[in-house]
Amino acid sequence: MKKLLPYVIFIFMLAMACNKDEPCDNLMEAKLFYMPSCATINGYVTIVKNGETYIFQEEIDEEFQKDSIDVLIAYNILGTKLLTAECIMAPAIRITCLSEN
Repeated sequence: MKKLLPYVIFIFMLAMACNKDEPCDNLMEAKLFYMPSCATINGYVTIVKNGETYIFQEEIDEEFQKDSIDVLIAYNILGTKLLTAECIMAPAIRITCLSEN
């Protein structure tokens, strides 16, 4: 039993670190364009504050699957290279938080 204690503590610590219910921080106003017809991406966003455009490849909730909607977004940039799609060329992001504006 004593041999299992370190493993139990480790698993407990991992579970505590993976709290998905935390509120989104650093949300930015953006315009979202959903483009499932573009073969290699699902859409792109333009950040209101600086006019920068980023593309995304992951699926988004159905409520955001519209063209040209105002959203609040948090994201991580996926590297420094531009991703070229049939429809647009821009840096790729992973959306970490998305809500209506």
